[in-house]
Amino acid sequence: MLRRLAKIYFVPSIVSTLMLTYTGNLPGHGQNPQRPGAELLKGTQMAGWNFASIYKVVAEQIPDAVALIQGPRRVTWKTLDARAEAIARYLAANGLVRQDKVAQYLHNTPEYLESILACFKGSFVPLNTNFRYGPDELVYLWENSDVSGVVFHGTYASTIERLIDRVPRIKLWLWVDDGSGPCPAWAKPYEKAAVAAEASSKSCGKRSATAWAAERSGLRGADPFQPPST
Repeated sequence: MLRRLAKIYFVPSIVSTLMLTYTGNLPGHGQNPQRPGAELLKGTQMAGWNFASIYKVVAEQIPDAVALIQGPRRVTWKTLDARAEAIARYLAANGLVRQDKVAQYLHNTPEYLESILACFKGSFVPLNTNFRYGPDELVYLWENSDVSGVVFHGTYASTIERLIDRVPRIKLWLWVDDGSGPCPAWAKPYEKAAVAAEASSKSCGKRSATAWAAERSGLRGADPFQPPST
């Protein structure tokens, strides 16, 4: 099980693709001085965007290019962006609000990066969790971090069951199928939320998850990294 889940690869050109695309210098597309990235490189303030914005631009420019590789799995930029947006919407629909913490209790699989990108899109805070931690360590980490949601591989369901009563503030448990057993009754299937991506994108067009996250919080047009005004 661990060997099967051990490796995930981002395509080698990820950094250059992200930067060239966001600055409008992606080969074949010409320079676009209107892209926010063109101004970012001149040292102006990094306001009005987040990492989700960069990923989305890449997905729009090279949608069918491979973004993630894990064994036989291939995830394109379009699929990565769409699934992450669906997860972001699912988190919000299940009670998570702006700046809530979401723990990644996962091996290195596409779901790890998808769920982190989902946090960027929904203005949530990702929290990497060491899969070697025992129940007491997990309780300490999640309680002190005020975690509201956990994305976990199924192989750790038995560990979570030993501590679930000690972390009552966690609103949502998203189960990632790794072939170790069925989804527990107290969790929701990650894949069921992720496959809502197509319907979500059709109904919302190009409207970003950051925009709807801001609207949920009464922060229309606000910088998602700044605290709400009081």
